[in-house]
Amino acid sequence: MKILVNTPLVRMVTEWLAVVGLYVVSAQIVPHTNFAPESSTPLWPPAAIAVAAGLVLGYRSAIGVWIGSLLVNYGLLSGPYASATASAVATGVTCQMLAATLLLRKFVPHLCVQRVAAPEPTHPPSTARDILRFIVLTAITSVISPSIGLLSLKLAGFISWNDIVSLWITSWVSNYAGILTLTPLLVVGVLTWRKRNIFEPIVFPITTVWLGISFIVSYVVWQNKTLTVADRLRQDTQEYAR
Repeated sequence: MKILVNTPLVRMVTEWLAVVGLYVVSAQIVPHTNFAPESSTPLWPPAAIAVAAGLVLGYRSAIGVWIGSLLVNYGLLSGPYASATASAVATGVTCQMLAATLLLRKFVPHLCVQRVAAPEPTHPPSTARDILRFIVLTAITSVISPSIGLLSLKLAGFISWNDIVSLWITSWVSNYAGILTLTPLLVVGVLTWRKRNIFEPIVFPITTVWLGISFIVSYVVWQNKTLTVADRLRQDTQEYAR
């Protein structure tokens, strides 16, 4: 029995189940609408779970991320295209996770538990350089999930072209803010637990968390001002029409 439990297949399935569970649970701790949940909240924790899973477990965690996203989105959608749309959205989430994992393993290897197999000479750890790389690379890869997911929702008739730009911006912000604020904390926690020597283990998550929170606050303030201006413009237009 002990030998069976220690087989690679059983360990892999256990990892997948853990990723699925964390993804689904993290999706329930923030309020969201009945479609495109990451487009209705300024911070989307499942995006952080997905990237952290890639950095801790490697590319094999993509199966768990895909299943977790499928379950979350399928539970929110309804209609004849719900299954296909949820699958497409989950594929976008998984592609984003794989792209982020690939780039971070290459350019920020000191933050990864699962590194490339072949040893290669690297520069000594640099907190400033690696933080900057993490910020830039996650900002770039965070566009993948909103682009694929919202296009899938539009083709299935869940949203209109008039709403897609605002939903895309909010979705990108929530994905990026979630990764900035939570992924370094999760990965550094695992590295510390495994007693891995990590460069400035406190500075990295503190910096990215501060940046992520500032990003969220700035976006919320900007969005509220935009809505206020739009409401005033609509009221002025209505009064002028009278």
